[in-house]
Amino acid sequence: MKAAAYPPDRNPAGQIMNMSSPPRTMVTVSTCCTVAVKGGDAMSNRAGLVIRMKISRDHALRRNIPGYFKPRYRIGGSRKKILSGLLLLSRMAIGKQAGLDRMELRKMMRRAMESLMDEYLENVGLLNPLALGPAFAMAGSGTSKLRLENNPARMLAVMSRTTNGIFIASRLPVRPDCTPMSNPRYLIYVPS
Repeated sequence: MKAAAYPPDRNPAGQIMNMSSPPRTMVTVSTCCTVAVKGGDAMSNRAGLVIRMKISRDHALRRNIPGYFKPRYRIGGSRKKILSGLLLLSRMAIGKQAGLDRMELRKMMRRAMESLMDEYLENVGLLNPLALGPAFAMAGSGTSKLRLENNPARMLAVMSRTTNGIFIASRLPVRPDCTPMSNPRYLIYVPS
């Protein structure tokens, strides 16, 4: 009997061949974004997403706290001023009496940022996002003919649970973006 030139479990290059592994598979990934065209939305209808809501932090602050922020494109001021405005919105959203007088705002400006942040997170944690909006959504930027959301409860419920472009209603609230030079604004896309 003649012996084989190499053992049957080795290939001629000397590597072991594992015949128990499945054959290679091909995965095709289609993105849900297309190139935005003039007058169109950035999200593709082929992805099965529709716009449900359009939110903007600066719009909600100007609309619900008149006279606190100057009417211009970007809200000026400090991080503490923006956070105190969001705190007033969160008080309105849960039904607390939110004093809009100058004395209340001066008291808030004397408080520490951590104290303001804790009260804000506690207030938005009391909101029920499932009653106010979708359970899951994708948040992206773009243009839409949809009007901006004026309800502070809906805006805060979505904004406080959106991270990296994904909104999950069951998530714990996250710290808000209080940077004066940015204006967090989203188009909320839900599965159709």
